[in-house]
Amino acid sequence: MDFKVIEQTLPVYWASYLVNGDGSGLEDGEDKQVAETLSRLELSDCECVDVKDDSHFHTPDPYMNWLDAGDFATYVFHKRQKLQVVAEQELHQEEINHPEKTVYDRAFIPGWDD
Repeated sequence: MDFKVIEQTLPVYWASYLVNGDGSGLEDGEDKQVAETLSRLELSDCECVDVKDDSHFHTPDPYMNWLDAGDFATYVFHKRQKLQVVAEQELHQEEINHPEKTVYDRAFIPGWDD
């Protein structure tokens, strides 16, 4: 399956939660902040597959102003392509392989002139 690799700097102590699903290192309610952060960064539907060994003190970028400065690391996420994109790619490949079939199917839409 095709996927896009996305790297994002996030608090280092979120690593166990994001990679392994172990929230024991989070404070009460912090899992909601993690979920909100991932949602705002459009990473909710992504899978966190790695954390780089680049822990450093960091002040979050202005677009993440709800996070406090502290130890951050680079997280690696995989975002799978949406089925619609994959279907469009398959249709495009079908048009290349059999142009007469796809033109015929588009030209004659059942029930169009009823």
